[in-house]
Amino acid sequence: MNKNKNNSNPISEEEFFNQLLKDVGITTKNYFKFRAEVCSDVIEFHRTIMKASDSCFIIWEFGYSRDYCLPDVECTLTTSLSIEQVRRFMKLNEDSHVMIETLNYADQYDGERNQID
Repeated sequence: MNKNKNNSNPISEEEFFNQLLKDVGITTKNYFKFRAEVCSDVIEFHRTIMKASDSCFIIWEFGYSRDYCLPDVECTLTTSLSIEQVRRFMKLNEDSHVMIETLNYADQYDGERNQID
C-alpha cells in the first residue's frame, strides 16, 4: 500500500497510479487484452513500444495459458495509446500475428483471433 500525500491513510495501487498519471498530465487510459504465442513475443513488443513512444504510459499484467500444452500468454495492457497505435507497434515485430489478431478492448476481449488487414 502507498500513502496518500495529503494524509497517512493507505491508498490502493489503482489510486496511486491514477494520481501519478494525473501529476504528469496523462488523463487517457485505455485497457486492452490480447494473447501472444510465447512470452518472448510480448517482451519484443514491450521493447518496441518503449523505444518508439515516450509519450505513453504502460502497465502490464500477463499470465500463462491454463492449457499447459500451449505456451500462450494472455496480456492486459493499460496505456494512453489508442488501439490503432498499439496495433501499429505490434506490426513492427516480426512474429506478432496472434497479438494483432486478438487485441481488443479489455471489456470486449474474447481471446479469439480476428482477421486484421
